[in-house]
Amino acid sequence: SFKADSRALTGGRESWHGSARVTSWRRPHEISTAARLFKNDWEVEGVCRGLLHNGWLSSALNVVAGERSLLEALFIDMDVGAQHGLYAVRLFVPGDGDDTAAGWRVFFVDDRLP
Repeated sequence: SFKADSRALTGGRESWHGSARVTSWRRPHEISTAARLFKNDWEVEGVCRGLLHNGWLSSALNVVAGERSLLEALFIDMDVGAQHGLYAVRLFVPGDGDDTAAGWRVFFVDDRLP
């Protein structure tokens, strides 16, 4: 299960310069009543990078956000996810050459934000 604490931001490391700035974790609707995962299904609005320095992920999400067929292939039943704050997302995982084969896997993503 997901624990909304500093370890979720640090990847298990004990400290990260931005973690001290996080005072709470909230669901998007607790931040804004207009919050939603995607603004619409036809326009790339621009995904902004935050404190996590994950520009590679933000860039990929920006591409996905502009293509409805990609959204439907990667996000499993977005309406149910939005209701419960937990999204099922298909992601491609490269194999490690030993025990793990490359392939598409389903991950559950909690929508709480720091």
